[in-house]
Amino acid sequence: MEGWQSWSIASVLKTEDLHGSKGSNPFPSAQLTNNQIVMKSFNVIIWDPNNKVFEPYDIIPYFIDAYNKVIKNHKEFPKNDYYKIPTNFEEFKEFIKKEGHYQFWGRCEYEIILVDWPCQKTEKKIDVWEQIEMNLDLVTKIVMEECK
Repeated sequence: MEGWQSWSIASVLKTEDLHGSKGSNPFPSAQLTNNQIVMKSFNVIIWDPNNKVFEPYDIIPYFIDAYNKVIKNHKEFPKNDYYKIPTNFEEFKEFIKKEGHYQFWGRCEYEIILVDWPCQKTEKKIDVWEQIEMNLDLVTKIVMEECK
């Protein structure tokens, strides 16, 4: 099954088939059909220094993994508010902010510089967190759907 893909600096929403190894499902929240996982994704743009190209990077698996860790830690430490499991949109939004800041904010490997065209000497450095923040409600909705 072939998915559609569209990406830009602001946001990317695509649906694609991801193949689990030996029929396993690495993302328990995704649907497994004929050994293929169908999962919504949200891509941001990062720089690949090895191949010297810009490429899309799907952030949803990171947030799903972080959510699964919260569930695991909540079972071990149920009275600790840090491991409170998000249940509604606002709690998921705060969860995305907390985890997104920790992983993607201000780290040079997740930063790119945008330059206008034709060159008018205007440039702006943005990181993955800024790309997520521009679309925080959409990312939150996708993560909520994939975690249910």
